[in-house]
Amino acid sequence: MPQRETRYARLGEQITRLVRSLAAVKGWNMTQTMNYIAHSVHYGPDMIHRWRQGKACPLPEAVEALAQIGNKEANLPREWGESLLKAAQYPDVMNTVNRLWGPKDIRFIPCNLRPLDRTELIGRKVEIIRLLELLSPGHAAPLITVDGIGGVGKTALVLEVAYRCWRASTGEDLTPGSNVPLFDAIIFVSAKQQYLTPDGLLTSNEAKRTLRDIFRMIASTLSFEITRAAPQDQLARVQEALGKQQTLLIVDNLETMEDKQEIMSFLYDLPFSVKVVITTRERVLAFSPIRLEQLAQEEALHLIEKEAQEKEADVSKEQALRLYQHIGGIPVALIYTIGQIASGFSVESVLAKLPLASNEVARFCFEGSISPLRGQTSHCLLMAIAMFPKSPLRVAIAYTAGLAGDSIAVEEGLAQLHKLSLIRQHGSRYKLIPLTREYALSELAANTKFELEARERWVIWYLDYTKEFGGKDWKDWHIHYNHLEEEWENLLAVFEWCATREQYHALQILWQDRYLVKFAHIYGYWDDRLIWLNWIIQAAEKRGDWSNAVRAMVDSGSTLTLVGQLEEAKQLLQHAWDMHEHANTWVQVILAEKIANLHIYQKRFTDALQWLEQAKVLLERAQFSEPERSRRWADLHICMGQVYDRQQNYNQAEQCYRKVLSLSQEIGWQRVTVLARIHLAYIAVAQARFDEAETLLKTGLPVVDNNTDKRLTALYRQTFAQLYKGKGKVDEALRWAKEALNGFESLGMKAEAGEMHELLQTLQA
Repeated sequence: MPQRETRYARLGEQITRLVRSLAAVKGWNMTQTMNYIAHSVHYGPDMIHRWRQGKACPLPEAVEALAQIGNKEANLPREWGESLLKAAQYPDVMNTVNRLWGPKDIRFIPCNLRPLDRTELIGRKVEIIRLLELLSPGHAAPLITVDGIGGVGKTALVLEVAYRCWRASTGEDLTPGSNVPLFDAIIFVSAKQQYLTPDGLLTSNEAKRTLRDIFRMIASTLSFEITRAAPQDQLARVQEALGKQQTLLIVDNLETMEDKQEIMSFLYDLPFSVKVVITTRERVLAFSPIRLEQLAQEEALHLIEKEAQEKEADVSKEQALRLYQHIGGIPVALIYTIGQIASGFSVESVLAKLPLASNEVARFCFEGSISPLRGQTSHCLLMAIAMFPKSPLRVAIAYTAGLAGDSIAVEEGLAQLHKLSLIRQHGSRYKLIPLTREYALSELAANTKFELEARERWVIWYLDYTKEFGGKDWKDWHIHYNHLEEEWENLLAVFEWCATREQYHALQILWQDRYLVKFAHIYGYWDDRLIWLNWIIQAAEKRGDWSNAVRAMVDSGSTLTLVGQLEEAKQLLQHAWDMHEHANTWVQVILAEKIANLHIYQKRFTDALQWLEQAKVLLERAQFSEPERSRRWADLHICMGQVYDRQQNYNQAEQCYRKVLSLSQEIGWQRVTVLARIHLAYIAVAQARFDEAETLLKTGLPVVDNNTDKRLTALYRQTFAQLYKGKGKVDEALRWAKEALNGFESLGMKAEAGEMHELLQTLQA
């Protein structure tokens, strides 16, 4: 209903303007005015009122009658008539307006703009406003550059603005309040050699490549003779001709022109009456620049939808999103792709062909920029960047490209790529749009020797990186681990590459020696953890590396237990125990604890205590040094506390958790200190010691809020929910319970999520 009421809002505004203007001209009150209009159009005053509210639209004959009243009796201008008829979707706007107000006074100006490719330019609202502003007489910029990667829409943007200027300059479009600059001549010179259409590449037969070509195009548009003039006289004649009027000169595709410095000198020295707009793939910072990035996702999807409708291509929303994710927001590539689909090609086949060097899109968007780079440092850097799915750090790019010791070459190479709009810099990271990355990967595949060496350096860099930021979760662990999270997408790509090439040793080091297994647990990457631990288990068993196989089984079994896959966890942990003698004592202690934890989840508490006793024997026998010894005892007491907690033996459980708190504080194990407080608070809530529980939880609040241990955070919110339930604060309890539920569900912790569902049902009853 709200949408229907505002459907004709613009029409309602125009009719309201008519009513007020007519009342002012005639000296009538509103009742007299409304009655007069109603009588003239053969409707009642109530209907006129509905039109003013935008709730209904009059029939065409009534709309024309309203226009006649506005013209003959209310003295409203032509622009009002156009707005009224357009808002009412009148079928013949211009003829009716011309009949009532008379034809427009159209002024002829010299103009050679090429036809627009489409009626609507999607997106680019900010850039259009900026370009119009730079073209205005009040702005000092005589020379404006529009730069960006091939196919991003530079020419389309400039033509859109140029046509607005032409329509305003001729008088065809005199929109009230318009700030569109006016010109006496508009000249378009293009060096574009190819156009990419949905049907493929078309060669231009009129590409202008030299300064003399520009002179001839100016002379042709302004209708003066230049070909017979001596070369030394042509410059003066052109400058004189341009200086006689306000001129907009557009030079399209500057990067493909010859003698660019000579052309730039000519453009720079033109009279003040000339505004110059240059499109180029190479950024020129000396002038007023507008850089075009790819379309945002919403705009790109709108473009896909519009093109699919026009070409009658069957593209679902899911396929449109795939196209955007694969191509990015490069308009020419999206339009071409929809054209291919409309011709009968499948989405899969079109996407598979796009990055190939022989593909028309790749040739149009990249070949002209990348071809001159081959064999240069910048080409190596581009291929290296493409290896990283997520924007890589500058130091990682340099090392991977084999240029770690040549900072000057890296600086110059990256600057060249940035100038060509092939990369974007965000702080210390460099980004490729999806289509650029796909093309750069095809370049990488064609350079097999470089790729092999670069991939090896890529793996080594991440081995060093994880050595620096991996490790165990001691005090302030999240500061180091946050670095790992920033690189997680890239690390997954390294894992995939190593696995494909059976580089077991590197994967084993990354996951176990660098403790990425611990990071993945804390930061909630449990699916990734299970996938890669399973790979390591199989690879280790195949190689007879039983020690690392058992270690991976322990970690995998622990996660399977937490996500409720208890039978799978049981089989895996039993298999690990069968081979536990191959593992060191440290792994054996943890294995016994994880088996005990499995029994806790199975509610087999007697069995759990027996396994904890086994872990205690192993721990007492082991020769651990500090702080590892205290760490193992703390873990053991956590498990014991959970057994007593589940049995509602709260006194014994509290003793265990207080021991954990003491041990963790002594060795600076901050994460487990918070965990101990959560468990102690849970017991305090169970015994109705609410103030004590709240103090314990609030003490750990800053630590929880400043780290990304997803399981710890969910447990924390679960305990707060129980606390506020006990205190009778239902709204607060509901909020914490919902947050805890979201946390448990995101991790796949079925048992804990089930408990939160039950709590929510109780609170909402």
